[in-house]
Amino acid sequence: MSASVSVPIANHPALADYAARYLAAFYRFDPVSAATLGLHEYDGQLPDYAAKPVLARIAALDAFIAEGDALSHNDWTPQDMRDWTLLTNAARSGRRMLAEQREHCRNPLFYDPQFDVTNYLKRDYAPLSQRVDALIRHLDAIPDAIATADANLAAVIAAPFLETAAE
Repeated sequence: MSASVSVPIANHPALADYAARYLAAFYRFDPVSAATLGLHEYDGQLPDYAAKPVLARIAALDAFIAEGDALSHNDWTPQDMRDWTLLTNAARSGRRMLAEQREHCRNPLFYDPQFDVTNYLKRDYAPLSQRVDALIRHLDAIPDAIATADANLAAVIAAPFLETAAE
């Protein structure tokens, strides 16, 4: 399934459009999650948690939250209401994680999923040569991800985070 394909998540056209745009933006910001979900056009890409992309993502989430809250629910099915609730809660949670909890600035383990390459090795989703190419792109992106993590992480990190990371 491609991220550009409209996902039949909702019956109501306005909600379906909102969902497709939200998910496409999520996949662009977090290509590791997208690839893990089977969207292999994102293979070999890592999220960028540098200050500018994070601030842009927070602004985008603010816009998605405002847009989602402004959608009219008058003719929605119960499934549409559930989908809307899941999407707007995901946007709120993503915003809270980046803007308030700021785990990308506090916890070195936050970056661990970016370094996991098992999907390329365990899943037989494409010919081996294609998976190896994606793996190489992924591995080539890791030094920049480490540099971003190093720049983001606070000079003083809570002892439990350090102790867990050292294990």
